Amino acid sequence: MRKHSILPALGLLGLVLTASLNGCSVDQPAAPVIPPTGDMVRVARPVVAVGNSLTSGYQNGGLSIPGQLASVPNVLSMLTSPVPGGIPIDPTQPDLPLYMQMPLVASPGIGYEPGKSSMYVDPVTYQITRDDVADPMALLLNASYPLAYDNLGVPGATTQDAYAAIDAGTSQSGQNSYFDLILRNSVLPPFNATQLDQLESHFTRETIVGVDTTTGAPIYGISLPRVILLWIGNNDLLGGMFTGNPIVGVNITPASVWEGMFVSILDRVAGFAGESQVVLGNIQSSLPYFTAVPLGTMDEGNFVPWNTDEEDVRYILITALSDLDGFPGDDYKPGGGSSLPGQYTITQSEWDAVITELDQYNAIIAREGQARGWAVADIEAMMLALPDDPYDPATYGELNRVMPWLDMIGDEVPEQNVNSAFSLDGLHPSEKGYAAMANCFAEALNTAYGTSYGQVNVDDVVNRAGFEHLGDGAKPATPVGTWGISFTRSGAEGLAEAARLFMSGR
Repeated sequence: MRKHSILPALGLLGLVLTASLNGCSVDQPAAPVIPPTGDMVRVARPVVAVGNSLTSGYQNGGLSIPGQLASVPNVLSMLTSPVPGGIPIDPTQPDLPLYMQMPLVASPGIGYEPGKSSMYVDPVTYQITRDDVADPMALLLNASYPLAYDNLGVPGATTQDAYAAIDAGTSQSGQNSYFDLILRNSVLPPFNATQLDQLESHFTRETIVGVDTTTGAPIYGISLPRVILLWIGNNDLLGGMFTGNPIVGVNITPASVWEGMFVSILDRVAGFAGESQVVLGNIQSSLPYFTAVPLGTMDEGNFVPWNTDEEDVRYILITALSDLDGFPGDDYKPGGGSSLPGQYTITQSEWDAVITELDQYNAIIAREGQARGWAVADIEAMMLALPDDPYDPATYGELNRVMPWLDMIGDEVPEQNVNSAFSLDGLHPSEKGYAAMANCFAEALNTAYGTSYGQVNVDDVVNRAGFEHLGDGAKPATPVGTWGISFTRSGAEGLAEAARLFMSGR
């Protein structure tokens, strides 16, 4: 496979986005009437996508270019593109180019909380942290693109949002400003389009297929996408997990309710998909956010469990490390005076209830895909097959499901788990994780449609986002915390916000 280069070649466009974005609003602008440059043209666009944060390329608790370029739809576009090469961004970077139109966000990214960046590892303290963003609007690099984006994944989107939300106010949470950033209904005709409406517009309206070399004017025509990617349902199912008290019908949408919404979406897509290949993604269960914290510790050669208010605990949420004073420590051992509250623990019965619903969700996805002759990417099976034991050194030699920032050598000082499939928020994939998922989608398409789409060599993909500032990787003089997972206050808030993306409709 040839090498590709990365970082965006779409120049900084004039900002035309109106509406509130992360607490910042701008004056009413004119509608975008901007002739595209040759770099902006997507001839025979290979993939269009609808979904949530996983589809958008969200990682490290924010939306920014590194994750967007690494996203499943963009990588899948590379693998399925009938046009060789994407838009090279920076020839010095050994990553992916831009293969589809996206709401590109410059680093340091836009987090879920107003005015906050994506998370990163501070090179001095080695803590996970993030910064204030004075003007999130200034980070938008492609807001003036005069058509619907190819990647319509909206972080925090629920299944209901896909067919009902047109902006932050109409999203299920009533405040998800990523809808304003991505759908741009205040300036983009017809001004009231949902994710599904904008997806359909790729099939019913002319798009830009070229540029007149003499005048620079856009050339319009019909250019139907080769692949439609639909990846929805994660937020409806997993949202309750982050409360520490998941309850089906309260903070988890029952599969029987979700099925009706999901099938209606598929029926609509079938009505305009035509000859395009459709691929569905299913829902994964095992995330470092739940699995990174051991249920106890070794004390004089014996394993002792942490004190917990709930019995039969299966998982401890990673936020316990940043939210609770003195945890983990002797006071949380048997006989100590501290105990983990139920909001930080998932019991076995709670987990069983979630998995029961997850299995039903995934059965519905598989059934509908098979009945319609569409492809289904089994992301759940692919991820569960990855090693996840943080105490096994062999784990770190290949793609794994272990937290990407932890003490791997036992000196109580953290280092990067370079082969982690996850980013620093413990929920969203790393560059390697997204590449492996894109391969899974490509394989599913090959199986369903008899195509021969290639694969990304995951070993060649570098997990860089969030670790850019580490330089030579020198460690601090003193340990920063047991297990080597340590957060500044803003970093801890970023963890909580990443979880709120999954609860945005609650």
